This record gives sequence, C-alpha cells and structure tokens, in this order.
Amino acid sequence: MTNPDRLKFPFVPIETTASPGRESLPFLVVSAWTPQYRDHGTRLVASLESAGLDYHTVVYPSLGSWEANCGVKSEVVVAHLRHSGRPIVWLDADATVEPGKGPDVLAYFGDLARAQVDFAGMYDARRPEWPLVNSDLISNTVFFGGSVESVRIAEHWAGACRLRATVRRELDQDVLLDSLSWARGVFKYLRAVPISPHYACIRDLMPGVEDPSIVQHQASRVLKDQVV
Repeated sequence: MTNPDRLKFPFVPIETTASPGRESLPFLVVSAWTPQYRDHGTRLVASLESAGLDYHTVVYPSLGSWEANCGVKSEVVVAHLRHSGRPIVWLDADATVEPGKGPDVLAYFGDLARAQVDFAGMYDARRPEWPLVNSDLISNTVFFGGSVESVRIAEHWAGACRLRATVRRELDQDVLLDSLSWARGVFKYLRAVPISPHYACIRDLMPGVEDPSIVQHQASRVLKDQVV
C-alpha cells in the first residue's frame, strides 16, 4: 500500500485514502480534490472500489483559485511517481469508472504499463467530430509510465504550474501540453501515445463515444466559480 506519511507534497493534506492490498496490480490510480469536491471524490472512490483498482487519493486545502487548485494535480502525480516507482493513472475527482468496466480499465492501462509507455493522454482532443472541445489536450485522465522520462515530464509540468497555474491562472492542461512538447525535444525515444476517449469521456463534448469505461462528469461547470 502507498504510505501516505512518506509522500511529500507542497501542502499539508487534509485527508488521504488508500486501497488495501492491491500493490500487485500493474498501475496505481491517483486523484486529489479540495473539500468543495468531496462528494465527487467519494463517488470516484466508490467506483474504484467496485472496479477493484489500486488507488490513492488526497484531499488538500484550496489555493484560492480554480486554476491553482487544478495545478495541484501535477504535484500529486510527481509525489506518487517518486514514492511508488509504479505507473500512475491520474483521474480527476469528478470521474467515475463505469459499472462493470473494472476489468476493461485494468487491461487497457495494464497494457500501457507492460508496453513501457512513458506518457498517455488526450493530446489529440481537438477533432472535427468534437466541435465543442476547445483544448488540444484534456488532462482529466493521464497515464505516466513510471520511467525516468515520465517523471521528468511530471516534474516539468509541476514546476511550470507553480507559476502558470497558481500565479497566472493558466489551465494545467495547457501547461501539460507544453511539458509534453518539451519532453519530445529532450528525449530521443519518448514513448507517448494518445489515450482512447473511452477512458476520458466527456459525454456531451464527445458524441459518438459509445459505452465508455471512464466518464468525466465536469463538476467544474458548477463549482469553478465558487472556489474560495
């Protein structure tokens, strides 16, 4: 089990939750949220339990803006990559693994881990068939393979978010796309692949994605203007 006491964050966690006895699984699911998102996080944890996945979650204090709070995900990913040495799947707090889809999710990300993929994400999100998607990369589901390259991407992302998300209030997903571009210029053999939308589905923005395994419910549409 991931030991919460050994994780190093740039904040004092309010609460942590870890699944029991699933370290043999090929990846660890990680998520984090502020108290404002607690109900959504509780629903995510219930879906991860039903799916039988290994997970660790963190509740952290608000930094005062939605963009800064979103930037914290980079710090959480870095902490888990450094501590666990395992592939990490980040899921936003308002995600759910859909009923009965645990084996599919385990197989999909397990295959990425066994293929030694460094990074996988929805960096091909702007498509003609999805005219309402307004970002090139969507960071609601992201895979980091645990390699040196993946850790460097996450560290670059976290370092940039400290300024661009926390101070300038830029979106963490735009920062992550720049970090991926940086890594492609640094690492000769970077193994980066796009994630299937079945594992990062926003239903109303992604028409045509049938029977998704992971759905992102976009709680920010209601909650982002209520951040304190």
